[in-house]
Amino acid sequence: MTSLRTDGRTVRELLGGVDLSQPIGMLNLLKFRAEAQYDEPSSKERCSGADAYRRYAEGVMPLLAGKGITLHLRGGIELIGPPDEWDAAFVIRYPRGEMLVELAESAGYVSVVHHRAAAVADSRLLLMEFVAEEVTELLR
Repeated sequence: MTSLRTDGRTVRELLGGVDLSQPIGMLNLLKFRAEAQYDEPSSKERCSGADAYRRYAEGVMPLLAGKGITLHLRGGIELIGPPDEWDAAFVIRYPRGEMLVELAESAGYVSVVHHRAAAVADSRLLLMEFVAEEVTELLR
């Protein structure tokens, strides 16, 4: 299985304390390389990081289709922090957290994740819970 972290832990290990039967949101923050950097020579021609990420997305979309996995938020204007820190920002909702683990462990995902690795210079992937609380509960 491909690890999303450099410490070698799997997605399942990282989410050990999370109730995977509940919906989750995944906040994705991406900074693309000017030119994609593949570990192994690719049969694809050279391309930008953004183009390599499109290759990754094209491979992942069929794995998500028909499962109720949805894009909830995308884009964004940076109000705090360095300008242009991220090239893409979005939140994906999984109806069950287990679906993320299943995706990450699937042969289809493993076959395309190298495009993501080639594409991004920096990224953050943050698991978030969906809550319906008053904003005053934020700091409790």
